[in-house]
Amino acid sequence: MSDAPPTSAASAAVSCSCCEPSVARGGAIDSYAMELDPNLEQIRAVGFGLIYETVTAVPLATLAAKSNLSVAETESRLSAVEGAGRARRAQNGNLVGIAGLSLEPTPHAIEIEGRSFWTWCALDAVGIFTALGATGIVRSNPPGDLNDLQIRFTDGSTYSEAALFIADGYDGMDVIESWCSKVNFFGTSREAENWVTESGIDGDVVSISEISSAAGAIWAPVVSEYRALKGTSSG
Repeated sequence: MSDAPPTSAASAAVSCSCCEPSVARGGAIDSYAMELDPNLEQIRAVGFGLIYETVTAVPLATLAAKSNLSVAETESRLSAVEGAGRARRAQNGNLVGIAGLSLEPTPHAIEIEGRSFWTWCALDAVGIFTALGATGIVRSNPPGDLNDLQIRFTDGSTYSEAALFIADGYDGMDVIESWCSKVNFFGTSREAENWVTESGIDGDVVSISEISSAAGAIWAPVVSEYRALKGTSSG
């Protein structure tokens, strides 16, 4: 892998034309990045921002207040996001994960700007770091009998030779259960390809540099809305 900084995709689109995806993988990423109703996107951005800023579970009343909505309307919108598999709540109803950023353990732990979280899949980690332009580290446990990884990001970029496996076949249902568990980091492309051969799971192997622009584009709307809301509230 070249020591050059990660390259941008040919277009800032979630189809990832930069790495010539198979039709199936392009479709999987498109489905994962599907646009929600603007009202739901706002809830995602506010929830993402609250979890990111506080590193604690978010009560519904807090989410409502920050969204300038009634608790009932907030519940309705958050339930819709949760129903699409794009949010997770604890048993007490508090928000513990949204837009890929989680307070519950997964194989992908991240330390980002001094804060500790997890992400639902490897693509989440790349997208969040890229969209935020953030500095930190990913600690990931690849599937199979492989060594744990540490991937350092600086200002949203990394020189790591780690690769991602992007699974085919995301059908738009519960993203965490049906797709994210299959989208993982590997130390090298060769390790990923060997695992694919052994597992028989359909998908494609890409380097972080190949996927970073497309991944960042998925999270850019959430991050932009979060920053706009943060600027408004701080003013």
